[in-house]
Amino acid sequence: MNPDELQRLLLGVVRDVVGDRGAIDDGDVTIERPRSREHGDWASSFALQLGKRLGMVPRELASQVAGLLLEQEGIAAADVAGPGFVNIRLDAAAAGALARRIVEEGGLFGRGTLYDGVTIDVEIFDLIFSKS
Repeated sequence: MNPDELQRLLLGVVRDVVGDRGAIDDGDVTIERPRSREHGDWASSFALQLGKRLGMVPRELASQVAGLLLEQEGIAAADVAGPGFVNIRLDAAAAGALARRIVEEGGLFGRGTLYDGVTIDVEIFDLIFSKS
């Protein structure tokens, strides 16, 4: 399971839990790598951002979502931390499937046409460090 697939899965589960309490946009549910690997493979703070807007206690929203995530293929663990963070650990098969895809696609992995025809200006700055 790649990050985009996980994010779409999480978004779908959040929408299922929220129901008709309010609209959830794609950007409302994001994932990121936790600072410490012991917290899992991925983390999300969606409940902290959406709780008040939806009239839900963030930790309860996170708990409901984490419970449903555990039922999904590829998810080994989903834990709630603090006031409403969700830490997610993928099972080995999900990680293996991504590795297999990378090997199969070789140099084509990660390529796409999203930015075809778009000019991108890349600037490189040299930083000079001096010893004091």
